[in-house]
Amino acid sequence: MQPLRVVCASACLIGLVSAPLAHAEEGEFQLGLGTPFLGYSSDSVEPDGGSETTTSGITWGIGHDVFAELGYGITPNLLVGGLVKLGGTSMSVENDDTDTDVDVGSFTFLLGPKLDYVLMPGDKMQPFVGGVIGYVNSSTSVEDADTTTSGFLFMARGGLRIFPGKEFSIDPWLGLSYFTGSQEFEDDDGSADADASRFELMVYLTLSGWM
Repeated sequence: MQPLRVVCASACLIGLVSAPLAHAEEGEFQLGLGTPFLGYSSDSVEPDGGSETTTSGITWGIGHDVFAELGYGITPNLLVGGLVKLGGTSMSVENDDTDTDVDVGSFTFLLGPKLDYVLMPGDKMQPFVGGVIGYVNSSTSVEDADTTTSGFLFMARGGLRIFPGKEFSIDPWLGLSYFTGSQEFEDDDGSADADASRFELMVYLTLSGWM
């Protein structure tokens, strides 16, 4: 079994070395689809007239959030475009105290421009750094209680695009982001407003096609 693994790895390496030059260059379009799979986040909420509360945690695994990014090479090193992120859940959770089901749902939307700087254009492994500025809107509902959060996200990112072939790349990257905005909570008793912020360090994986 071990020799078979060595042969497969060697064949992949030879194919990567002998493949034609990668496409991520001036005049090329990028269409990517990806998801976050490992990260740390810290959320802060400060109600009007109240004290700030902070929660943090680590998430891992492929979840419900997916994003698409579109780019165009205006120079051999510079890629401009946009990024869209969508995510949501809908489920029923059993309440042990009342022995009833509680409907829980969430939805997240992010849209904004992106800018990438490619450090080694034309190579089969291309490091890149970049940034995203986006508008974020998310909502969470638990029975008759709704929470809506909106604001702006600022992200710095860096990663590596690996080209097994001329028109396809595997792009692992690390994103450091900060969100600032407002939050509104509403239920049968009324509504309340709060300031909201979020710090996030996340590892992402994108699969991109180039044309």
